[in-house]
Amino acid sequence: AMTMEESLYGILTASANEVANGVAEHIAGDLAVDNLQLQDPMHRRMLDEVLARIHTEGFVASRYFFSHPDPLVARLAADLSSERYQLSKYHSRSQKIVTDEERLCELVPHLLTDLKLAIVEDELKQVLSALQDRSVMTDAARYMEIMKRYKDLSEVQRAIAKRAGDRVVLS
Repeated sequence: AMTMEESLYGILTASANEVANGVAEHIAGDLAVDNLQLQDPMHRRMLDEVLARIHTEGFVASRYFFSHPDPLVARLAADLSSERYQLSKYHSRSQKIVTDEERLCELVPHLLTDLKLAIVEDELKQVLSALQDRSVMTDAARYMEIMKRYKDLSEVQRAIAKRAGDRVVLS
């Protein structure tokens, strides 16, 4: 797996595809460290497909997904890769605009931390909701199992927040 530094070096020296593959490996590895996964099934499927093909000679993720046999995957790939906003030419004439690609080393860890916190918060809400279920309340073993999951998720949340530094306020 590529480190973020290797990804930055890749931006300067290698093809964009190698960098994209490195970012995909980094995301999957970082989520796995905290025993998390992408919540959206389509995103999870796309990440799994990239990881399964990443070391295949000639694999280019963008080409693969744009021509994917599942039209929903192809459409999502097109949507995810399109620029949502276009910067006015007025600003780009007078100053150097730093692109997201040039800021990958900064953006990927920050966005991944935000994503992981959102995943954990969503799972904590689901666990709390499950604890309200009458069938769980009357089943001591199931109740304890769910409470353990809550405790584990709370510890993961604290660890991620600690890594994020001062940017995160836990409620």
